[in-house]
Amino acid sequence: WKFQHESGLTEINELHLPKGKKIHLIMISQDVIHSLFIPAFRVKQDVLPEVYTSLYLEPLKKGTNSLFCAEYCGTEHSRMTGKV
Repeated sequence: WKFQHESGLTEINELHLPKGKKIHLIMISQDVIHSLFIPAFRVKQDVLPEVYTSLYLEPLKKGTNSLFCAEYCGTEHSRMTGKV
C-alpha cells in the first residue's frame, strides 16, 4: 500500500492519521482490483484500476491497527498488509 497525504508526504504500508479528525481517502489501483480492509474501523472498500473510489473514516483513539487487502489480487496478496 502506498499512501500520499495532502501535504505530499508518502508512506508505504503505514498510514498515520490524526485522532478525532474525519478522513477522506481517495483511492485508485495501478494494476488489479484490491480491497482496503481496516477491521478496527469496520471499513472495507474496493480499490479499482482506472476508477477513483472514496472511503471516509474517523480515528477516535490513539493506537496501531492492522490493514489488509481483502481481495485476492495475485501471488503477493498475502504480503499486502500494513498499519494504521
